[in-house]
Amino acid sequence: MSTALSTKVPTRLQTQAFARDLTPELTEVGEAMGRLSKEYVRHIDAGPDRCEIIRKGNPKVSMGVFRNLELMGRGLVHPSLALSFGEHWARALKRLPLSEQTAAIDGGVELMTANGDTLLVNPENMSQDQVKQAFAEDHFRSVPEQRAHIESLAVAAKVQNKAQPNGYVIKGRKLIVGNKSFTRNKLLSILQEMV
Repeated sequence: MSTALSTKVPTRLQTQAFARDLTPELTEVGEAMGRLSKEYVRHIDAGPDRCEIIRKGNPKVSMGVFRNLELMGRGLVHPSLALSFGEHWARALKRLPLSEQTAAIDGGVELMTANGDTLLVNPENMSQDQVKQAFAEDHFRSVPEQRAHIESLAVAAKVQNKAQPNGYVIKGRKLIVGNKSFTRNKLLSILQEMV
């Protein structure tokens, strides 16, 4: 695969060639990450100053990369999660033991739907709310735990959305009157129109 970047829009054939070349390239990246992570752990375990030496020698590399290298090198994180940083599903999986990470990545996560059915869902395809529903701090939530989680959210929403005696609700930074919500900026513009 060529490393030169072009500013031209690729043709359909070029995109197909890129797609064919991508899998082996990504496989090589994954294998290199595996080797690097083990070597990184070997070096940082050699002495308390080694971690700082490596980090100072690589100032453009974020702490998240080093953290993931160590987790992967110690066998605490699934290799496919090593390059996942901000995704909500990846953060939730990284808190779990490696065996549970592998089970979720390979087989999916049981997720209760609104009508009470359960589905096996790939964690990558889960919304942030679904991740919160399916993952506790340190384990997968069982279906009864998910039901209890959903119920607790519903109770909290009822309490929070209870209208004030004067007919409005303040939710975060919004004023809600009936079925309309107003931000602070919108309220300021309305007030300015009144003057």
